[in-house]
Order: sequence, then C-alpha cells, then structure tokens
Amino acid sequence: MAWRTFITGSGPAKPPRLPETPDRRQESYRWLDVAEAGKNCLSEAAMVTIIADRESDIYEEWARVPDERTHLLTRACRDRTLAAGDKLYAWIDAQPAQGTHCFDVPARPGKRSAHQATLDVRFGRVTIRRPASCSDKSAPPQIELSVVEVKELPGSVVGNEAPIHWRLLTTHRIACLEEALQCVDWYRQRWHIEQLFRTLKKQGLKQESSQVETAAGLTKLACLAIQAAVLTMQLTLARDGHSAVQAADVFNADEIEVLQRIRPTLEGKTQKQKNPHRTGSLPKPHGSLRVWAGGRAMLLKPSPALSPCFMDCSASRRSAKAGNWLQKMCA
Repeated sequence: MAWRTFITGSGPAKPPRLPETPDRRQESYRWLDVAEAGKNCLSEAAMVTIIADRESDIYEEWARVPDERTHLLTRACRDRTLAAGDKLYAWIDAQPAQGTHCFDVPARPGKRSAHQATLDVRFGRVTIRRPASCSDKSAPPQIELSVVEVKELPGSVVGNEAPIHWRLLTTHRIACLEEALQCVDWYRQRWHIEQLFRTLKKQGLKQESSQVETAAGLTKLACLAIQAAVLTMQLTLARDGHSAVQAADVFNADEIEVLQRIRPTLEGKTQKQKNPHRTGSLPKPHGSLRVWAGGRAMLLKPSPALSPCFMDCSASRRSAKAGNWLQKMCA
C-alpha cells in the first residue's frame, strides 16, 4: 500500500480530500488501513500479530483491528487513563519487576552504541478508557489490554546514552514472564524494518536522490525499490547459513537455474573457495551473489551487517556471465 502526501504550488504539503469518516481527517488513518490490508493479505494465516511503533498507538485501531486471530503489539505513545482513573505509566512503574532480560543492542550511528543491555521486566493487564479526543464515538468506552515494560538497568547503559525503556501494549494475553519476553522479542524484530528503509535510502538504493518528478512515477519507483530492498534484506539475513528459508521462496525457477550454472565459474579450487551452503537453501545464492559482486575473495570474508554488494554489482560482471545463460534459456 502506497501513501502519498500531495503538494500544491509552493505551499505546505496537504493530504488529499477523502470521504468524511471521522478518523480520515488525520493522516494517522493510514495505520488502520495498512493493518486492515495486512489482515486481508494474510487471511489464510492461523494467527497474525501486527507490530508497530508509537505512531500506531491509536484508540480507533485498538477498537477495530483485533479479532479472534489478529493481534496488535504497539509501543505506547500516550500515558492513557485507565478504567480506575489512574495513569498507565504510573501503574506499570508501580508493579514489581518480575524478571530480567538481556539482549544485544545494535548500533545506531549518532544515537546508540552497540552493547548488551540488561533490563527489568514488568507486565500486567490493564483496561484503557476511550479518550475524549477519539474520533469514533461508536468505539467501545474501554478496552482491555496487556502491558509489558522493559527498562534498562544503569549498569548496562553506555556513557550518557538514554537507557532503553519500552512500554508495549498488546491484545495478546500475558500470564507469565516467558510470554512477556516473547512480545519483547517480537517487537525487537522491528529493527529489520529500520534496516529495510536504510537499504532503500542513503546507505543503499538512495531512493531519496531520485530525479523522478511525478507522484505516479515516484510511487512506481518506490514499489520497485522496496522489492529490491526486501530481496537484499532476505539475502543479508541468510548470510550466516542458518536460515530455514528456501531459495525458491525468493527467486523464480529461471533465476535459480542461472545461479546454479554460474556458481561453478565463481568458485576456486580449494574447499574454502567453494560455496559451502546446501543446494536449495537461501544462503546458497547469497554466497554466489557475494562472489559475483565482489570477487572470489568475498567467500573468505565475513559479511557486514548489510552487504552493499547486492546493490552495487557492476553491470559488466553481471552481463558477461548471466547474459549468455539468459539468452540460451529464452531462445
């Protein structure tokens, strides 16, 4: 689903006119639309959990999206009023820590250093009130949710950096520490979304530097770019060789055949210069594409967090080898 902000003249950007449903007066309605579209796309799934950051902490979304197989897991943005009249943040702060949890924090240049964080974990069940600002007056007056808080202990905070402090709201019922930590681990997968946009932008495809001027053209370019970025992320996540994803889940039959035929021409004579991964697995083409982009020595080097070689393959290296195979297959 593509979201566009329309600009007229030299004035500020304004959203397009939309049907006068209450929540459509705000850009925030896009979160509801995306969640509903996700439900439809995954209609055959046994369970769907929609994970979102603070922008998606919208009462209307809590009221409309969840059903018997669809859950929300969202970082709290607002100190909501609870049914008893107290506030969400004060309530969870007053709960005793029910355990500790450690995980590795990736670096965010200029914001956070890579380190292992140790965090207190609190969780419980709360009932939030419908706020006066809720645009949907037919929404239920209160909604019951689970809340999980993880707060980094001072001993693991690096220098003057802000400690990690997440308050997560979810429609999942949480009865024990293990279930609370499962929600924390699910929320941590949002990092892949950050990496995806990093791949799309200045550290990858540089989509923001596009000279396309029309909204329709930019939308088409964004759709193509995100497909390339997703492929890059899938290959990057498979680089350690432990991925259970199959190559056929990412590449079509023709692409797999090209990679299989080219692979022997990329490998050296020694065992270390051969692709070590199982045929049919996604790490297998990852190894071949790395060599294709960066030369045979790439098999001997550890991959960076994001391998730029997938986006930086020179046309001369590609066309000389793949072109002949593609011509034969298309003949």
